[in-house]
Amino acid sequence: MKFSTGGAWDHAEWEILFNEPAALFGETPCKHMIESGEDLIVPRVVKAMNEGRYNSTGVCLDCILEAASLLKGAE
Repeated sequence: MKFSTGGAWDHAEWEILFNEPAALFGETPCKHMIESGEDLIVPRVVKAMNEGRYNSTGVCLDCILEAASLLKGAE
């Protein structure tokens, strides 16, 4: 699912992907990632491209939603 607004810098376009393989380079997987054979799968991930659109950053959507719920009332 792609969105054309909401990006804060680089490009406004971003997307939500489902059941994507994780590429953790020595990082600890979050509690939402699922082991599938030799792979880790992210059930829901937010993907945003960099300014050159050659690389992207992916963040677990469930981690974002949990963090947002912690911020309610802390603003």
